[in-house]
Amino acid sequence: MAERRSMSKKEREKWRAKEWYTVLAPQAFNNVKIAEILGASPESIVGRNVEVTMQELTGTFSKQSLKFIFKISDTQGLQANTRFLKHTMAENTTKLARKRHTKIDQIADADTLDGYKIRLKVLAITERKIHNSQESEIRQRIVSFLNEKIQKATMEELLKALVDEKLSSELYKECRIISPLRRLDIRASEVLSSPK
Repeated sequence: MAERRSMSKKEREKWRAKEWYTVLAPQAFNNVKIAEILGASPESIVGRNVEVTMQELTGTFSKQSLKFIFKISDTQGLQANTRFLKHTMAENTTKLARKRHTKIDQIADADTLDGYKIRLKVLAITERKIHNSQESEIRQRIVSFLNEKIQKATMEELLKALVDEKLSSELYKECRIISPLRRLDIRASEVLSSPK
């Protein structure tokens, strides 16, 4: 059996000097509490990343496969504010694409109205195998649609549209005109740069 090492007096004092900070989600998520972090000072926790599921953010069990990563931007007393960094789908997408279907992965970069540069990764799966010309047209439609929508929205509006899945459902309706789709998801998003 392993021996338990006791802390030295210096280690105990260092541990007692730390405080618990309440980490809040950005305004787009109604500043809900997402974590508590132990830190020696406010400066020591700024820059840390916090990962939460959509279920933890909204309490919606059906959306537990969405993961959001926030970065601590500043502190006010014992509260830490965050900003959105990226989101991903935890679901395994390789199982979704079978034979006689076409799987389309497309990346679209755009700037929001308030100066954020964001990258969206879209996954579309068709009902049946399609021609290269149709696949190319779907890819072009995805990029042009997302560029148009993102340039007219602020970062907060974009996050709400991602969470409500409003953006992906509108994109699905746009692309199914070209070919029937089995599924279309915005499987990931990432902030490439923030306004100065």
